[in-house]
Formats: sequence, C-alpha cells, structure tokens
Amino acid sequence: MEITGEYFEALSSRGRKASLKPEGDHLSVYVDGDRIAGELRLESMQDNRVLHFECGRQFIADEVLGREFRLRHLGKTERFIRWLEQFSIRRALLLTVLVVSALALYRVLLSTASGLIVAGLPHSLEREIGENTYLAMKRTVFEESELPESVRSRLVGGAWALSGHMELPDVPEIHFHSSGFFGPNALAFPGGPVVVTDELVNLLDDDEEILAVIAHELAHVRERHSLKQIVDIVGMTAIAAILFGADESLIEEATAVLINARVLRNSRDYEKEADLIALEVIRDLGMDEMSLHSAISKLIGHSCGRDPAGAGLEECLEGDEFPDWLSTHPAGAERLEYLSGK
Repeated sequence: MEITGEYFEALSSRGRKASLKPEGDHLSVYVDGDRIAGELRLESMQDNRVLHFECGRQFIADEVLGREFRLRHLGKTERFIRWLEQFSIRRALLLTVLVVSALALYRVLLSTASGLIVAGLPHSLEREIGENTYLAMKRTVFEESELPESVRSRLVGGAWALSGHMELPDVPEIHFHSSGFFGPNALAFPGGPVVVTDELVNLLDDDEEILAVIAHELAHVRERHSLKQIVDIVGMTAIAAILFGADESLIEEATAVLINARVLRNSRDYEKEADLIALEVIRDLGMDEMSLHSAISKLIGHSCGRDPAGAGLEECLEGDEFPDWLSTHPAGAERLEYLSGK
C-alpha cells in the first residue's frame, strides 16, 4: 500500500511530493524512491488526510484515507475520539457522560488543589505577573492621565487608607490613565497595581464613589482572584488535554466551551465577593453605604447611554437582555439589589 501526497519536515512550511508506505507498525516516507524518513508513529489525523507524526512531521495525503489505515495506525484513544465524532444518540450520550465526568473530576480534585496551589505561590511572583501585565498594557491601551495632580494625590491617599484597613500584605500602587479602549473603568492586576481611568473619575465625580470602586478592586487583590482564575484555567485545560487530547477534535471544542462557562461563572462569583467585601470596608470606615451602589448605577447608565437617575436606570435594567451565563459580572439588577442591602 502506497499513499501519495505532500511531506513536511517538523516546523517547516515547505512541502515535497512524496509517498508514504506502511512498514510493520511504523510508516516511512519516500521521495523519488529514496527513503528519507522511517519508523514514524502517527500521533493524530485530521479530515482523514492530514497526518501528524509524534516527531512533529506532517504528511497530507492526496486522497482520503480508508478505515483500514485508521484502524491500523491510529492509537486507541485517537480512534475512540474519532468514533465519538460520528454522531449518533448513543455516542452523544457517551460524550455527555465523559464531559460530565471530566467536570466532576475537576470539582473534586482541582477545586481543592487550586486553593492549595494559590496559597503556596509567593506574593512576589503574583506581583511580578501583575506588574509585567500592567507594563504591557501601558504601552498599548493606556495613555497618560490628564487629571490634576491634586485629584490624583487625594484619591491615592484615600486608597492607602482602604489598603491599611483591608490588611493587604503590600499596599498596591494606584495608577491613573486615560483609556479610550476601557472607558470608565478600574482594573486590578494580580498582586496589584490598580489602574483607575480618567473616564471613571470624570463620570463618577465623587471621591467616595471612586474610592468605593477602588475598594472593590483592592478586594480582588486581597483575595487573589486573578491568580485563582489563572490556576483554574491551567488546571482545567490540563485535565481536558489528558482526557481528550489536543488535536482540535469535537470533544476538545465541547470541553473548551464548558471551560469558558466555568471561567465566566467564577468571574461572576469573584465580582460579587469583591462587591460585598468593598461594602463591608465602606461601612467600617464610616463612608456612605450607598456610594458603591451609586457608582455602579452610573456605570450601568453610561453603558446603555441613559441618565442613571430616575426612569433612565430602570430602562437600562429592563433592556438588559444579555444572558447572565455569558457575563463576567452579576446582572445589573441583581448587583444593585444586594448593594442596597436588600
């Protein structure tokens, strides 16, 4: 049996006309009758034509390869995955069981392990990740702040008071930037720093509301939410790769969707936790308890182009049809309800 096609060396985009011949349990590549590669083991196959070998080489057959070739040269795991991808009700049910089992494995093992991993990682490493991320974004999406120095100094002083009350291991740096990309926003990077945009300061125009938002971001830093997300994503991806491989199969795509859904749910949980921590800090420091509620109301109104006062906010909340499960934050109505103490 001889298969004609195009052969590619590892990490090369230059192909050569060649033929592929089975030799025992292995495959060999011939060009003009000379064997140029031997003892190749097939790692995966796409579209029944594109062959990926364990050594990184690749062969694209001129014609679709038959079932006999796949049975002989594909590993058991790869054959099983390809069998699942041929849709039937029985196989769909089996696929569902496999994915649910993977999620159960994650919940039992990784949920506990990720907490231990995060607790064991030094804060210095977390700060380095955050600082490098901030510097990269500073070069691309952040511009120099145009806020008066007096305003920035006053808000930084308030942020330091918040940090001291929250007993953070280190006082995060507070940076002010203009950003047309982010608009009115504040961002907490792993371990700090915290970025507050000029657009947010100008929109809220109230120190206590701005500090309430900063308290929310400091809660993310204290609880190490960004680092937890990183560990969770790496852990879930590793489990999926071990169970299903990483060859762009249907199972891999389905697992990626479930991982994204899990990440979004974690994000919503972390946002609510940061809200409630900020609310507690605001109360402890004798600030206006409704300052965070008011800030979020203004941000919701800005996002839908309405005045957050009176009926404008209600119209925004009623017109919000974005599915909760696709959002990184709790729904606006839910968020305002628990921030009002109801």
